Amino acid sequence: MSGDEYTDKEATATILAIGDVHLGTRPASVPVDDPDIDIGQLTPEAALIQAIDYAVDQKVDAVLFAGDVVENKNARYEALRPLEKCIEKLQENSIEIIGVAGNHDIEALPRLAKLLPGFKLLGAGGTWESLKLSKKGVDFAEIVGWSFGQRKVTESPVTRLLAGDSIQLEEKTVPRIGLLHCDLGAVTSNYAPVSTAELKESRFDLWLLGHIHKPSLKENRDGPMNSSFGYLGSLVGLDPSESGDHGPWLISFNGIQKPTFRQVLHAPLRWENIDVSLEGLEDVDDVWEIISSTIEELTLSFSEDERRRPKVVGVRVSLTGAPKVYEEVCKKVEEGEWLAMSRRSNGIVVFVNKIYDQMELEYDLEDLARGDDPPGLLAKKILTLKQGGEGAVELVNGARETLKEFTNMSRWRPLADHRNAVDPLDDEAIKEVLDTAARSALSRMIALHEDGRGVS
Repeated sequence: MSGDEYTDKEATATILAIGDVHLGTRPASVPVDDPDIDIGQLTPEAALIQAIDYAVDQKVDAVLFAGDVVENKNARYEALRPLEKCIEKLQENSIEIIGVAGNHDIEALPRLAKLLPGFKLLGAGGTWESLKLSKKGVDFAEIVGWSFGQRKVTESPVTRLLAGDSIQLEEKTVPRIGLLHCDLGAVTSNYAPVSTAELKESRFDLWLLGHIHKPSLKENRDGPMNSSFGYLGSLVGLDPSESGDHGPWLISFNGIQKPTFRQVLHAPLRWENIDVSLEGLEDVDDVWEIISSTIEELTLSFSEDERRRPKVVGVRVSLTGAPKVYEEVCKKVEEGEWLAMSRRSNGIVVFVNKIYDQMELEYDLEDLARGDDPPGLLAKKILTLKQGGEGAVELVNGARETLKEFTNMSRWRPLADHRNAVDPLDDEAIKEVLDTAARSALSRMIALHEDGRGVS
């Protein structure tokens, strides 16, 4: 498949839109001692260079950045060189560069924009600003953007836009595109909370959003949609939680029609979650072979286009099924037997980042729960958790009170500011912890019983 297939040949103009880049960072959890992995080829900088090369190759008319181009003000010197080179390359090819500042680069990006005159920063200081793009003297799109003026913004900038108190938009004559870094759908947030209702009320043809690293913009390859908005996503997955597709988006214009858009998968590093069934497994030494077979299937699913295929894939493996050697597999998982193991499959290096034990035990929980011994009592609790209701709520609330002592420790507070922070005391998170721990303990009890040591 060639790159040309991703360009609308009927388009009068095209734009490449790029979400969160976070120059100045390096991907986390990648093995540093694997000779087949060059981490320098997997960084946001490497992904940005690939995206810019694609923009030049496809002769796009403009490149848009949706904020957090730079990680923070301390990274600006490290980020300047690669960003400057990319902007120079775009300028040499007569490609316009437009961006907005996010909550991470409120200081760095305006300074960089002043140093790099080819970079147009829209809405500096927390205002709205409009810019029309033209080709051969004819306007083809209007970009309306807003930039963070301070790190925390608790009110919706779109409310101000709709009220007309920061910008008066002219009558729309070409497709209007909103470029914004925000927290979509959040009732309260420190990062520009915006509602979907506001975006729809604006009647813009397309909203390109930054901030959340998982893409949510829905492709419309087959034609325009009535209302389109969503996150572009990060340019490359910065840690294992950012799994799936990542890369820039190609937006095509054809006169006054609504634009069409599609994601061009370009990330050199990809994260995936895979399920590996060990149902009926009789030999623990076969586990890696089964994992490798699943990896083979995964890599075959990726495009044959060299420019769209990842160089490296990190996988998180969930072991499922009911193996006959359950205890042996559990022991290997605890010892980290298959962690960081890698193989080259279909020209892609794949490494194991984490192993999850989601295996089923070879016994009937309901049958065990009829007993009053420790395994029976524990089986009752597992079933209660699974069935839901007041009993499950009581178990979850009890665990939450116990866990609060640990989650409130000062050492964990910095995690709350992580870009992918989640609530460790969320109901579903606690249920998962309780279920996993209970099943593991129950397995040990049964193993001790079968070993003749019994459980009292």
